[in-house]
Amino acid sequence: LRWYTSFKFRIMSTTEDFFNAIASGNETLVKQLLNQHTDLIQTASQNGISPILWALYNRHENLAVTLAERKPDLDFLEAVSTGDIQCLQTLILDEKTDINALSGDGFTAAGYAAFFGQPAALDFLLKHKADINRPSKNPMSVYPIHSASAHSDPDISLKMVQMLLEQRAIPNVKQQGGWTPLHQAVNRKHISMVNVLLEYGADPDSENDEGIT
Repeated sequence: LRWYTSFKFRIMSTTEDFFNAIASGNETLVKQLLNQHTDLIQTASQNGISPILWALYNRHENLAVTLAERKPDLDFLEAVSTGDIQCLQTLILDEKTDINALSGDGFTAAGYAAFFGQPAALDFLLKHKADINRPSKNPMSVYPIHSASAHSDPDISLKMVQMLLEQRAIPNVKQQGGWTPLHQAVNRKHISMVNVLLEYGADPDSENDEGIT
């Protein structure tokens, strides 16, 4: 029992070191740990996030690519988040693939595509009838159109918002705090997006939880 406990602690410690190295963008240490423990690429964080997604969450896109190259088969959400359309095409042929599956932290595939700025992956999901009016199953209650309107690249952001609206995304949905996509667009001074949202019925008088329009 003592041997097992010690072994389990070492495994947990190594996994924690691995995810900490990813979070800090320490590619050298990440590669070193992977070379010593190849199975780390198949692990997940405490909230069910894979190493590839963890790299993307921490804005280390190049590291995410490196990790993807070390994993034999990407899962559905990883393929969406990295924009691997060929992998998505293969996975969607598998009847076991749920296009509306949630991530370990409660986000939809369409939400991931929007959040990580993958319009091609989002388009793929739309063509395969993904539910784009389903919020994340966590306190944030974020819809794909929220993630699209908040993306840092204004051109990619606008493109994804237009794609979603054309496929009947609801423009007045509210996330945590009562924020709508129009709130986000105005806050970012993204005039083109404001105009598109208004064209599709966004309510300029909609208030957030603090009463702000």
